[in-house]
Amino acid sequence: MNIESILESFKGQDKKTARYAVIAGAILVVDILFVASPQVMDLLSVSRQASLTSLQINSANAEMRKLDFYKKTLEESNKKFSWQKDRLLSHEGDIPDLLESIAAMARESGVKIISIKPIAARDRTKDAGSGPCRDIPILINAKAGYHELGVFASRVENAGKFMKIADIHITSNKASVRKHDIELLVSAFLLSNGG
Repeated sequence: MNIESILESFKGQDKKTARYAVIAGAILVVDILFVASPQVMDLLSVSRQASLTSLQINSANAEMRKLDFYKKTLEESNKKFSWQKDRLLSHEGDIPDLLESIAAMARESGVKIISIKPIAARDRTKDAGSGPCRDIPILINAKAGYHELGVFASRVENAGKFMKIADIHITSNKASVRKHDIELLVSAFLLSNGG
């Protein structure tokens, strides 16, 4: 069998079969170019979008976990703030009770109070930006020894309400060597209207 005989056999075959073969080949080429190739490209595009969506979902899940952490932290902070807020005086009507409490601490410490009076409150938000509370200075004139004064100061600073010794002046008393004239400025903190 040589090539010429093969070509002769093709020439002799039915033209109809050859046409079908050409048409089938053309359909196959058209199918590959216009159907399969775009579908493969679409599939690759969808695959890339699915990959991006998966990354976005993972990122969103990570953000949700952070959000849960932030919510938990906020709840804990609110509980702590609520406890601290309870230590502040809630309104001006608490001041007489506070003065009585300070007087009781003084008696228990052996400090004799001569006078105790609140001074006009200062707005702490303007002075130091420390938050929604006001400073209520309380001027105390008393007589006590150093030891009694130390016990009293400790009780004031560790009381259930926010108070601190803002200023102290001690003057010796010639009439009594063990009892000195003391002037204390105690700062108590009151929630402002916005607090």
